[in-house]
Amino acid sequence: MASSIINIQRSGSLYITISIPPLLAYQRPSTLPYPTHLPPDFDVTNYELECAHGFANEEFSWGLYFKHDESNGTWYNLRKVSPLSIDRTMPIPPAFELVKQEMPMGALCLNAMVVGLIRVFAEEPGANTDAQTGGLRYYLDWLTANLAIQATRSFLWVVGAYVRCRQHVAKAHGLVDSGTFDISRFLKEALTFAYQEVWYAVGGQLPRPIITSVLGAALVRDEFIDGNRAEEVLQSVEKDVEKVLDVTDESHWPKLPDRTKKTK
Repeated sequence: MASSIINIQRSGSLYITISIPPLLAYQRPSTLPYPTHLPPDFDVTNYELECAHGFANEEFSWGLYFKHDESNGTWYNLRKVSPLSIDRTMPIPPAFELVKQEMPMGALCLNAMVVGLIRVFAEEPGANTDAQTGGLRYYLDWLTANLAIQATRSFLWVVGAYVRCRQHVAKAHGLVDSGTFDISRFLKEALTFAYQEVWYAVGGQLPRPIITSVLGAALVRDEFIDGNRAEEVLQSVEKDVEKVLDVTDESHWPKLPDRTKKTK
């Protein structure tokens, strides 16, 4: 099942962001060597090994965006540490440092370097975000900073953070994450999306799209759901919420006095 493009921006949702890395002085976006689709002979294992061992340069910069309320969210990214600021006294100096920015999701989707967003976690519509996710916002602040110290590639950093977030939310509710998240499948899903969209990003087409991953998860009515069923359940709950909040049906509202009638 393919990922579906969405325009719903739910509070309490976690997204993996894909961006074009900062360009060097001699580079221009139009000269970047991006394919337009995932090659048929794409080797997932080789791609993951290059990430794990730090070979070559990453073609994309991977980040996390947590929409913690209706108007704002936090974007977590890695930035390469300048050679001039590396602490040589450390046994293994960090290659990256964490960059954290507070911004509305609309501003993120209008960022010229962003290729797209993939929603990988969502909570029940209308829920208390902080209570539902077990303080996920503060957990992410701590987790992303600690994982950044040992990061060699942004892809491994972002996937590691996401998997631990799933486990954190499930544990906070006394539930168990079934652990069906498949990194190789997600990589193919994400790169298929990224290669299709990257040249639109290079061309300046805005806003950037959001999709929901078929490998994502959701917390709905005290149940931790993952895979294809997560989005189906969320949409079903949203319809129920919309019915409750429907203000077009005036039958349940009390009648107001007609003030156009004159009283003697």
